[in-house]
Amino acid sequence: MAYNIKDRDTDRIIREFATLKGKPILDCIREACEHEIQRERLKTPLWERVQPLLDRIARAPKPDRR
Repeated sequence: MAYNIKDRDTDRIIREFATLKGKPILDCIREACEHEIQRERLKTPLWERVQPLLDRIARAPKPDRR
């Protein structure tokens, strides 16, 4: 299956990446996509990142509002 990149900037980036890696373009595209898929899968949901802060706020002393 062939891919035709029509965007010049994207083509330039792919070719630069392949040159830096010293690998064929297809290998670099596959590697980059696999890396991004793994990164997306490992992302911590916002709720899990914020929860420790919310817990800390809940434990903080409450100001006397009299």
